[in-house]
Amino acid sequence: MDKPSVTVIGAGVIGLSTAVHLLEDGFPVTVVARELHPDTTSSVAAAIWFPYEAAPADKVESWSIQTFRRYEKMTTDAATGVSMVICRWVSDHEYVRPDWSHSVGSFMEMDVNELPSGYTHGYQVTVPLIETPTYMPYLLKRFESGGGNLRINPRGIDSLDDPLLGKYIVNCSGLGASKLASDDRMFPIRGQVVSVENPGIPFATCDDESSSAVCYVLPRKNDCILGGVAIRDDWSTKPDLEIAKGIVERCEVLDPRLKGAKVLGHAAGLRPGRDSVRLELEWRQEGRAVIHNYGHGGAGFTLAWGCARDVLRSIKSL
Repeated sequence: MDKPSVTVIGAGVIGLSTAVHLLEDGFPVTVVARELHPDTTSSVAAAIWFPYEAAPADKVESWSIQTFRRYEKMTTDAATGVSMVICRWVSDHEYVRPDWSHSVGSFMEMDVNELPSGYTHGYQVTVPLIETPTYMPYLLKRFESGGGNLRINPRGIDSLDDPLLGKYIVNCSGLGASKLASDDRMFPIRGQVVSVENPGIPFATCDDESSSAVCYVLPRKNDCILGGVAIRDDWSTKPDLEIAKGIVERCEVLDPRLKGAKVLGHAAGLRPGRDSVRLELEWRQEGRAVIHNYGHGGAGFTLAWGCARDVLRSIKSL
């Protein structure tokens, strides 16, 4: 039997990953979006695999590992912008070994003399790094070349009960779900990054454990991304130069080679915060099935393919 058409709302990493996964299983898919790369939050993300600011823990671990495996396969194709990089996670206090560490195969405790100044604990692991300027266009091309339909609506979607959406809908609207799904549990988590010339840094370094702000250094092909902040309930998407100055100063502690690196640009975006990822089926009027897939916080790239697989399972069970 022919498979039913599915409408996916949203063209960020969650929406496009879901749409591509459904297409791969033979479902006709239309993506309806207000904006595309480079105007989505996903486009400015410092996208390294790490289960950050997301719950529930048991599902997040499963979604993360499934996504990890998908990215591993992508590294053989340079067009994806995905590579495996050594990442050092450092802290100024003892930390709890993450549950997912037993699944990635490269986890290694760091000796204190390997750590940046002022840090006392750390580990090293090889994880996927996703270069969004390459990866987001790749996803969109993968969707369109696979037969997907794209519909841009700058005004956005007013209602999940709009008959033009069809009977099978996947809601990947991110922060837009606060209105579209009347979800008052959604909130913005403002992030900001600085792009600088890479002075020859071969590995990533991240600190989300210390008593100071979130801090990370992510080397990419054409630059190095420095971050960041995680400011709840701040809706501003304009880069703050004072915050940028603090980001650079903290990152110079993580890796002193950054001192004097030429600044190439600034960006800010809003992570779709929620106390727990919402991935569930909702039946609406006239037998319309809506599968919600939003609220991934700072872990959208880390959870995308695992969540897409659960969406597919839900649709196939209808």
